[in-house]
Amino acid sequence: MSTSEYDSYRPPEPEGGRRKRRRGGRGGPSGPDGSGGRRGGRGGNGRGGGWKNRGADGNREMPMVEDVEFTSYYGRPIVKAPPWGDEIGTYLFLGGLAGGSSLLGFGAQLTDRPGMRIASRMTAIAATGIGGAALVADLGRPERFLNMMRVVKVSSPMSLGTWILSGFGVGSGVTFAIELDRITGEKLLPLGPLRKVLHGMETPAAIESAFFATPLAAYTAVLLGATAVPTWNAAGRNGLPYV
Repeated sequence: MSTSEYDSYRPPEPEGGRRKRRRGGRGGPSGPDGSGGRRGGRGGNGRGGGWKNRGADGNREMPMVEDVEFTSYYGRPIVKAPPWGDEIGTYLFLGGLAGGSSLLGFGAQLTDRPGMRIASRMTAIAATGIGGAALVADLGRPERFLNMMRVVKVSSPMSLGTWILSGFGVGSGVTFAIELDRITGEKLLPLGPLRKVLHGMETPAAIESAFFATPLAAYTAVLLGATAVPTWNAAGRNGLPYV
């Protein structure tokens, strides 16, 4: 009997050797129950009992390749984590707070609620200032924020967000100055004849800040959805800016 180097890969033979198939006539008895040879050769049940050493899938071949587990190159994560710190988290929260407060202030102005109007406008300008400072701190240098205002790129959430934040800050700053002048009895700000001009800009400034309030609160979700992180990317396509 010839041997081969691949014989060692074959599965072991069952004890007692292979079970030989009975050879008998189609109608002749070949077993103790008198069944035909063809039926007896299939284990006596007529359903293909076959060899004793068959695997779970009915195949006697031994797998040559071991099961492998998928891993990335050099054990590094497949998606690189965003290099964002606490500054960005602070900005995302305060941006939404500023936008919501501005809308409340505009509604309070229309419905003649001075207490809510003052509190909302103060909150809006404070959140805008602290959030903007956190954003600049994350950028590292203030001039990087100014460099983003050189162009308007519609396809870039960061470019649009820079202009939205700037437009919102102008309107909120004007309404804050008006409220501060009223609270101090028109004595703190040395405006002189410009005081009437400032107070005359209250309604246009309130409309401007309210106009940019909703985009300011929603564009951060668009920014998160545009990243390569699968969870945020899927959420951005499924209505995250509207939450």
